[in-house]
Amino acid sequence: MAKITFRLSLLGLIGSFSLMLGAAGIAAEPPRCPDRARIVMQVLGSGGPELASGRAGSSYLVWVDGRARVLVDSGSGSLLRFVESGAREADLRLLALTHLHTDHAGDIVALAKRSFFNGRSRALPVSGPTGSGAFPAVDIFLERLLGREGAFGYLAGALDGTGGLLELEPIVVPAKINAESSAIQVFDSGGLSVQAVAVRHGSVPALGYRVNIADKVIVFSGDQDGGEAGFWELANDADLLVIHLAIPEQAGPAAKRLHATPSRWAEGIRQANVNRVVVSHLMKRSERNLEDSLDILADGFDGTIDVAEDLGCFPL
Repeated sequence: MAKITFRLSLLGLIGSFSLMLGAAGIAAEPPRCPDRARIVMQVLGSGGPELASGRAGSSYLVWVDGRARVLVDSGSGSLLRFVESGAREADLRLLALTHLHTDHAGDIVALAKRSFFNGRSRALPVSGPTGSGAFPAVDIFLERLLGREGAFGYLAGALDGTGGLLELEPIVVPAKINAESSAIQVFDSGGLSVQAVAVRHGSVPALGYRVNIADKVIVFSGDQDGGEAGFWELANDADLLVIHLAIPEQAGPAAKRLHATPSRWAEGIRQANVNRVVVSHLMKRSERNLEDSLDILADGFDGTIDVAEDLGCFPL
């Protein structure tokens, strides 16, 4: 039977501590991840577009030897968590976007602007999906936001590295699902490699990611319906799998076209032989049914299941 771990909210602890120190006129700093000399996955944003329950939009950091190396998603509100975590833009090797909903990519512009105050000498690769319908490919997405004629044209240096801004270098990953869909390497350097595979998130082009460091594997599901065999091949034997539990088991058909139910996640987890699961991207509807959902996930799974909180840390 799976071991299920609830963590006391770090934000709640921070809030109480801040109140105590506030009375003395001292600003409190959030706690930092322990054991950052090891490989650590840190949750920056564990929520969805509601920005409820103290949860920022989806975002995760992979720390290696005390440095933040991979940022997966940059959802609304998560850049504040990035700062609170003690991470530095200069240390990042890759920004991996699962898809272009606001709760996964809403803080890209804020990241570009903040970089002006935190210099970086080389471009930052930004992987993301090809486009379809209302969703542009990641390179066009960045151009529409930050190009000379874009919505934030005054930050156009973010696309060519001028003006003291962090240069964002897009890597477009095929997100069309077909019988030949397979994982694609988007980064490989210095013992760190990252693969991406197309997943189904309704009509939204979307990706899942596998991060390999030394002999450890961390997999990020992103938002998806959980039905793609290619993703579960990517997740096979993962030391840590982050899943997005945005809906309860009894959700309607429209929600199920976008998100996996707990039973669908449970099936894939058992199939992929993962060691540990972190449940994230919690929304009001999934929080209301969280206990039942965790029971479904735990059925037949012998590993550990953790419930994510913003700034929560998971050493490997």
